Amino acid sequence: MKKTHRSCFLGAVSLITIASSTHAATVFSSTFTGTNTTVAYTSPPAGNNATNAANLNTGTQVGTWLADPTSTGTSGTAVQVSTGTLNGMTSPWLLIGRAGNDTTHLSTATMDLEGAGVALNGTTISLTANLINSGGQNGGLLITGYTSSGTALFTSVMGNGGSFGQRDLSTASDTAGTLDDTDLDVWSANNTSATISFALGTSNYTITGDGGTTNLAGSYFNSGTLDRIELKAVGSKALWGIDNISVVAIPEPSSTCLLGLAGLACILRRRKI
Repeated sequence: MKKTHRSCFLGAVSLITIASSTHAATVFSSTFTGTNTTVAYTSPPAGNNATNAANLNTGTQVGTWLADPTSTGTSGTAVQVSTGTLNGMTSPWLLIGRAGNDTTHLSTATMDLEGAGVALNGTTISLTANLINSGGQNGGLLITGYTSSGTALFTSVMGNGGSFGQRDLSTASDTAGTLDDTDLDVWSANNTSATISFALGTSNYTITGDGGTTNLAGSYFNSGTLDRIELKAVGSKALWGIDNISVVAIPEPSSTCLLGLAGLACILRRRKI
């Protein structure tokens, strides 16, 4: 092999090796710092109150919020940034849900991960969640991962009473609308905070919400790459504080990109000799 061709080959191999190495990268991070706070307490005012994506993006360090949050119901619902004092929350933080009874209530905010989606395997999701109002009514906060086309990959339910479980963290089973038989008793009372962590694998995932002493296993509804994560407060007395959201993933290198980089290395090497 000629020296030029051999050097080109070795340079391309080195470039492929470097580019294909796996390094965890943050694809979403939000502390809500710098946002305009419109709710300075932990009980939403009358009406349906939702901030906009632009405001949430101000307090988001990596990634964006997909479209404007929505909050509907008879009255007193919110997806807002709050400065209220709440256990586990560092002001400002996200207030989402409704404190009173209303079965029609629905509050939604969706995170758009940086890039064109990430592999499930090796991805970790974490956030701090405070159960502001549990009551005994049917309410809860659902955390759902989606592909870019809107296909649901997994759902976790933070219980708020009724059929969603009382102060429990659960996974949805493979049958839509049902919960896993096993759950974690995470929130001991109202105004209790916990760090919820997801460790995503190839065919299943685990959730930790009780300080790491117990892992709750779940399986995926479908296969695909994770592109967005939805927070959705549903039903009566489903009011939560959310803070310190982080999603860390191991990007999958594109084979086409690697070949292109290798070719570029050869061209650059030849021009220098």
